[in-house]
Amino acid sequence: MKLVSRRKALKNTISYFGLGLISPTLVSGVLSGCNIDNTNKWIPKAISKSNLNYIIEWIDIIIPETDTPSASKALVHRFVDEMVEAFLSKSEIHIIDSGIDYLRSKSFLKRNDKEKIEFVSKMARNNEFNPFFILMKNMTVLGYFNSEVGATMAANYDKIPGKYEGCIDIDKYGGKVWAT
Repeated sequence: MKLVSRRKALKNTISYFGLGLISPTLVSGVLSGCNIDNTNKWIPKAISKSNLNYIIEWIDIIIPETDTPSASKALVHRFVDEMVEAFLSKSEIHIIDSGIDYLRSKSFLKRNDKEKIEFVSKMARNNEFNPFFILMKNMTVLGYFNSEVGATMAANYDKIPGKYEGCIDIDKYGGKVWAT
């Protein structure tokens, strides 16, 4: 009988049950405990500063500021940089580079917010750039809800959970999913 590490078992389980919308690489990043530098002295490791501007604009389209902070305020761009540097495969990095090149070629940063939203929506439906959209959306959502901001402000959070209630009306506790 061959022993399997916990990480490999979880990755296999995710793949087996069709939860593969989140790539096993992204799961590896979360399971390894990606440490995000939240100091003002942070410097990107894998993403150039010019590409970082595109990523920041992109993630803020996916999770904009509403009654909760935006993805960039939750430092998701730093999470993305860490994922690119340590966990993504070469093919996934190529997908990101190609997508950013496309954004640059279409003057994405010069567009207003409404145009950016329309552009991202069209990109999601474009078969050529759908892999970029899916990968970046998954990393954005994963990074956001694993950040302190996402876990404590966008989702319900209770440091010390109370009694177990198996079947409850979600509106009874604020209408949001639980982070813990």
